[in-house]
Formats: sequence, structure tokens, C-alpha cells
Amino acid sequence: MKIAAVLYCEDGFTDGHLEFNGRSSVTFLEERLHELSDISMTAISLPSSYQGNLSSHKNVFIRTADDITFWKDIAVKTGADHCIRIFADAPFAETQIVKEMLDIHLKYSAEFTYSENLPSGLSCEIISCELIKSLPDADEKRLPLAQVIKSNINQFDVELFYKGPDIRDKRIFFRTSNPREKKIMEALYAIEGGVPAYEKLHPLIEKHCEILYLGPSYVELELTGRADITSLYSWRKGIKDLRGDMDIALFKKIISEMTSFGLPYAVCLGGSGDPMMHPSFFEALDLLRGEQLIHTIFIETDGIYADENFRSYMSRCNDSKIKVIVDMSGYSRETYQALHGSDSFDKILVNVQALRSVFGEKSDRLFVQIMKINETEKNIDAYYDFWEAQKVQIILQKQNTCLGAVEDRRYYDLTPLDRVPCWHLQRDLFILADGRIGFCKQDINGEWSNGNCAISSLSDIWAQRKDNFIQDCRGKRSVTPDCAVCDEWYTFNM
Repeated sequence: MKIAAVLYCEDGFTDGHLEFNGRSSVTFLEERLHELSDISMTAISLPSSYQGNLSSHKNVFIRTADDITFWKDIAVKTGADHCIRIFADAPFAETQIVKEMLDIHLKYSAEFTYSENLPSGLSCEIISCELIKSLPDADEKRLPLAQVIKSNINQFDVELFYKGPDIRDKRIFFRTSNPREKKIMEALYAIEGGVPAYEKLHPLIEKHCEILYLGPSYVELELTGRADITSLYSWRKGIKDLRGDMDIALFKKIISEMTSFGLPYAVCLGGSGDPMMHPSFFEALDLLRGEQLIHTIFIETDGIYADENFRSYMSRCNDSKIKVIVDMSGYSRETYQALHGSDSFDKILVNVQALRSVFGEKSDRLFVQIMKINETEKNIDAYYDFWEAQKVQIILQKQNTCLGAVEDRRYYDLTPLDRVPCWHLQRDLFILADGRIGFCKQDINGEWSNGNCAISSLSDIWAQRKDNFIQDCRGKRSVTPDCAVCDEWYTFNM
């Protein structure tokens, strides 16, 4: 029985993506896999675009696509009976887990074995070479092999591997190609003095929760507090003093100072107003698009100003990281008027339809957002029927009452019974138009502000907030604001 371990480098990888603790993650993997006597050889799968040190490895396979043809080539040239695919940027890949998966795979003569409960970077996929050779070249040729199998799972002998404890609640992917995850892994490695065994990961993270507090991954910027529409459920109703426009100089300062964290993040132009009403909206958008650390830009809008000018801009820039979310809890003039207090349904519908044409029908860049409240629940099928006919994706949004600042209109409560540390304290920044940074997004009036980024640096403010997160992790929740009554702790942005 010949088993080949294939260390898989994803498209776009450089040697920098594979660096871990001063060495290549591939070196870590090969040393650990060498402990498994069942593995006959290791090989490297490199994309054709790769240029780096791994090109000189003794067993290299260059691919143009992760398809059936490529895997057939590996099966033939290695002479293997089974291939184990492990991500090359996964130095924490657990050899004991690989062994257990392989034992199950062989015991039950599986064609494909994988895990869903283990975070990416800790496990593997095992593929029978007999299966690989049996698949026709022409069918779904350009799709990744694993996707072909999972999409037709009932046609194959598949084993789904489970191992406890389940640590998915930490939302960590153990891959060095992501700078945020890499920092967490390096911290765990330093604490343990090596790669921790899987069973130790959860207690280590619980004990050293500070390693999760690295820098913002999601920044919501209130570009303006102005809006033409205040919906029935809008938290604008809870704002005591409506805010105006953010100074563009302050906006530039914020984006510039975010680079000090050196971590990828998403920006949401949202808050209490419609960002498209800001006089420097397009200038701000250009600035966000030019920042390499920003991987996603969300624009939350009422849709009134998603007009020809905006569509022309979107058509010219054709930037896939921009996503537009239109607050549109209506499927007719009457339903829209009842919830939004405006007769703008026809105008917004035209804007949405025109944007869909700019983005394309299958685009994941345009959404309509429908609030899950009593007033929409009774006609939810009608909402779906209408917007699916428009070929626009739907977001069903949970209402946030902002600690009781607005009337609770929810028709059911989905809050989990077991509480975990607040995602927003760990990863988010909520910045008001005047520069105040709220305790979290619940702090819509800035009453418990952590500082003002017009005066202080973002890095200083972020450091000052750290204790809020650590205390929350330890179950000592804030009293001002009252985190104990909050039901947003389990919601997750990016």
C-alpha cells in the first residue's frame, strides 16, 4: 500500500505565506509527517504562477487547475494507492488526526475522507487513487476534485471524520497565509513551546484569550449621520443628537492609521446615515479601494442615491471587493411605505435593477436587506418571491434594538443558550461621524465612548479597549453599557 502526502500550495502563494516561526511551514509538515510510517512519500503541489524555493523540491507537481486531470497525473506519477491532501501553509496539521483519518479511510475502503468540524489547517482530505483514475476527464473538468466529489456525495463511498473537542466556536483557521491567523498560531506556539496537540488548543485559547485581540477585522464608519429615510425599525430613532458629515481629513486619518495593525480587514460604510449623501463619498471610496489591507467594502444604503452617477462609477472601477446592501423591507409601494415611511419604492427598485445589470445576475455584490420583524414575518414568502424574481440576493437581518433604544419588533429570539465572548469586542470598531469610537455598535450615541480618533491614535484606543474584551471572556461583563442584556454578542461580521 503506497500513500502519498501532497502538500498543497494555493494559487497566489509566495514563500512569505508559508513562513512560520522563522522556517517554512512545509518543513514543519514534512518533519511531522515523517513520524507516520504509513506515508510512503511527500510531494508538493504548486500553482503555475508560483515562484519560490519550493520549486526545487524533489517531488513537485505544477498545476494549471485543481481538476480531475491534475490529480490523475499525480496518481499515475506517484504510483500511490491513496493521496492525502494537506494545505502547505498548515504547520499545525495534527499527525495524530491524519493517522486516525487514514485508519478510518482504509478500514472502510473509503473513496474520499474529510472532516467538517475541524478548522482548516488541522486536518486533511484523503482520496483513493482508484477513484481518481475512474472519473471521466470530460465531466466537470475544471472544477476542483474535492468539489466534484462533495457535489455528488451520494455517488461515492465517503467517510466524514469527527473529532472532539469542537473548537469551531473560536473561528480560527490555522493557516499561515492569513496574517491574523498566523499571529494567533505563533502566540500559541510560543506559549506551548512547540505545536500544541489538538486537545490542548481549546484550553490554551481560553486561558490566554488575549492572543485573539490583535486588531480590528471589521470597521464600521459612519461617513454621515444624514439620511432621507428613517424606517420603522431604524436605530436612528434612538439617537439623541443626529450627527452630520465626517470630515474627510478625519476619514483619511482613520484609514492611514489602520495600516499600523498590518492585518487584513473589512470596512462598512454604514452607521446612522446613508453614506452616499456625503459630499466626498466617491473620494472616500477611492481611498478605500486603494488600501491593500482592505479586502471587502460594504456600502449600506437606502438606495435612493444608488443612481446613474453611482452606477457609472461602479461600472468604471469594476472593483469586486465593493458590495452594496440596500435596506429594502418592501416588495410593493404599500409594503415599503408602511415600513419606511416613504414613497420612494419605485425609484429605489429602478436603481436596484440597474445595479444588478451593472454587476451581473450571478454577482455576489448586490443585496437587498429585509428586517426580520413582526411586520415582515407574515409576508416573508412574498418578499422572497418578489426579490428572487428580480434576481437579487436577500439578506434577512436580525433586528438590533441597541439595548432598548428602539422598539423591539422581533417575532422570535434566536439568542443561543450558551454564551461565548463577544465577537464585536474582539474584532470590531464602530466609529461615529464625529470621530468617537463607541464601546461597540450598541453605543449608538457614543455615551460609553472609548475615545475619539480625531484626538488619539487608533492603536492607542484599541489598546485601551483590550481589557473590555478580556473581562468579557472571563464572564465579567460590562455594566455600562449593560452587556448582560445584549443579544448581539453572538452575531459576527468578518
